[in-house]
Amino acid sequence: TIFVDNLEPQSGTSLTLGASGDTVTLTSGAKTSGFGKIGQVVQTSLTASDYFSSTSSSLVEITGSPAFNVSITPTTTSSKVLITGHVSIGSGTGARVGIQLRRGDSTIIGSADAAGSRQRTVSAMRQGDGNYATTLTFNFLDSPATTSAVTYKIFGMAEGSETLQVNKGNGDSDSATVFRSASTLTAMEILD
Repeated sequence: TIFVDNLEPQSGTSLTLGASGDTVTLTSGAKTSGFGKIGQVVQTSLTASDYFSSTSSSLVEITGSPAFNVSITPTTTSSKVLITGHVSIGSGTGARVGIQLRRGDSTIIGSADAAGSRQRTVSAMRQGDGNYATTLTFNFLDSPATTSAVTYKIFGMAEGSETLQVNKGNGDSDSATVFRSASTLTAMEILD
């Protein structure tokens, strides 16, 4: 057993514990910083079903009150941010619906590569029944490389002239067999 208060490299700025193939074990209960632990968690949730709808033929930001976006300020430039979410979307029966994740207003992340005029989405599907909402889910590990605040937003659309609804279906009759849902967006800083 060696008791020390501080370990520093003899030269340079790198300190190596163990050799290739070794296992470095921390005693149960020992406190650490970094090492892939979660540094902070920020979440927003939408529960209202009457604040947002769109008939746009292009992707538009899903907004509401509170705003449906999350802002997080990474501790270091090497921190990663894990973005997870589920968005409850309704549209006409048979309509294709999709959502896009962006860092800020314009940087598309976690989506498919560009391919012709196809929409780049992080999650998409075809609406089975226009009376009910469909839940689109996703998760993406982002590397924003900054210590400034980063805001993540969701954009969505339904195909053609169909109406995109959030948290409810297009057929929203007042019945015990009709459902409304909530949508959430979560950002977690993963310390390097």
